[in-house]
Amino acid sequence: MLPFFMTQEQEEKFDSWLKVKNKEAIKKQLKEEVELTDDERNHLLSMSLSDSPIPIHDDKYGYYSISFTPCGGGIRIYAHHHILDVSEVISDPSKI
Repeated sequence: MLPFFMTQEQEEKFDSWLKVKNKEAIKKQLKEEVELTDDERNHLLSMSLSDSPIPIHDDKYGYYSISFTPCGGGIRIYAHHHILDVSEVISDPSKI
Protein backbone atom coordinates (compact mmCIF):
# COMPACT_ATOMS: atom_id res chain seq x y z
CA MET A 1 0.00 0.00 0.00
CA LEU A 2 1.27 3.43 -0.92
CA PRO A 3 0.62 6.30 1.49
CA PHE A 4 -0.58 9.56 -0.07
CA PHE A 5 -0.54 12.97 1.56
CA MET A 6 -1.50 16.52 0.71
CA THR A 7 0.79 19.46 1.22
CA GLN A 8 -0.34 22.25 3.57
CA GLU A 9 -1.32 24.34 0.52
CA GLN A 10 -3.35 21.47 -0.95
CA GLU A 11 -5.10 20.84 2.38
CA GLU A 12 -6.01 24.52 2.62
CA LYS A 13 -7.39 24.48 -0.93
CA PHE A 14 -9.44 21.37 -0.15
CA ASP A 15 -10.74 22.76 3.16
CA SER A 16 -11.81 26.03 1.52
CA TRP A 17 -13.55 24.19 -1.31
CA LEU A 18 -15.29 21.80 1.11
CA LYS A 19 -16.64 24.62 3.27
CA VAL A 20 -18.14 26.37 0.23
CA LYS A 21 -19.64 23.15 -1.13
CA ASN A 22 -20.98 22.12 2.27
CA LYS A 23 -22.84 25.44 2.57
CA GLU A 24 -24.28 24.85 -0.91
CA ALA A 25 -25.27 21.31 0.10
CA ILE A 26 -27.02 22.57 3.23
CA LYS A 27 -29.00 25.11 1.19
CA LYS A 28 -29.92 22.35 -1.25
CA GLN A 29 -31.03 20.04 1.55
CA LEU A 30 -33.17 22.76 3.15
CA LYS A 31 -34.85 23.53 -0.21
CA GLU A 32 -35.46 19.93 -1.28
CA GLU A 33 -38.87 18.50 -0.82
CA VAL A 34 -37.48 15.62 1.20
CA GLU A 35 -39.03 15.23 4.60
CA LEU A 36 -36.65 16.29 7.33
CA THR A 37 -37.12 15.62 11.01
CA ASP A 38 -37.13 18.64 13.32
CA ASP A 39 -33.67 17.58 14.55
CA GLU A 40 -32.32 17.37 10.99
CA ARG A 41 -33.79 20.75 10.04
CA ASN A 42 -32.35 22.31 13.23
CA HIS A 43 -28.98 20.74 12.47
CA LEU A 44 -28.98 22.16 8.94
CA LEU A 45 -30.05 25.60 10.14
CA SER A 46 -27.32 25.74 12.78
CA MET A 47 -24.73 24.39 10.33
CA SER A 48 -25.68 27.06 7.75
CA LEU A 49 -24.33 29.63 10.25
CA SER A 50 -21.19 27.67 11.09
CA ASP A 51 -17.66 28.34 9.83
CA SER A 52 -17.28 24.57 9.38
CA PRO A 53 -20.64 23.41 8.05
CA ILE A 54 -21.44 19.72 7.76
CA PRO A 55 -24.50 18.67 5.75
CA ILE A 56 -26.63 15.63 6.51
CA HIS A 57 -25.11 12.65 4.72
CA ASP A 58 -25.64 8.94 4.45
CA ASP A 59 -22.98 7.28 6.61
CA LYS A 60 -22.98 4.35 4.22
CA TYR A 61 -21.61 6.51 1.38
CA GLY A 62 -20.23 9.59 3.14
CA TYR A 63 -20.42 12.97 1.52
CA TYR A 64 -17.02 13.53 -0.10
CA SER A 65 -14.07 11.55 -1.36
CA ILE A 66 -10.50 12.39 -2.27
CA SER A 67 -8.61 10.51 -4.96
CA PHE A 68 -4.84 10.30 -5.34
CA THR A 69 -3.72 9.06 -8.75
CA PRO A 70 -0.04 8.65 -9.61
CA CYS A 71 0.86 10.02 -13.03
CA GLY A 72 4.03 10.88 -14.94
CA GLY A 73 4.33 14.35 -13.42
CA GLY A 74 3.46 13.47 -9.85
CA ILE A 75 0.18 12.81 -8.07
CA ARG A 76 -3.24 13.96 -9.28
CA ILE A 77 -5.49 14.91 -6.37
CA TYR A 78 -9.21 15.37 -6.93
CA ALA A 79 -12.04 15.87 -4.44
CA HIS A 80 -15.64 14.87 -5.11
CA HIS A 81 -18.68 16.10 -3.17
CA HIS A 82 -21.25 13.31 -3.37
CA ILE A 83 -24.28 15.34 -2.25
CA LEU A 84 -23.75 17.92 -5.01
CA ASP A 85 -22.09 15.55 -7.49
CA VAL A 86 -19.28 18.00 -8.24
CA SER A 87 -15.52 17.54 -8.37
CA GLU A 88 -12.57 19.85 -7.83
CA VAL A 89 -8.96 19.64 -8.93
CA ILE A 90 -6.77 20.00 -5.88
CA SER A 91 -3.60 19.26 -7.83
CA ASP A 92 -3.05 17.86 -11.31
CA PRO A 93 0.49 17.95 -12.70
CA SER A 94 -0.81 16.81 -16.11
CA LYS A 95 -2.62 20.16 -16.47
CA ILE A 96 0.48 22.28 -15.89
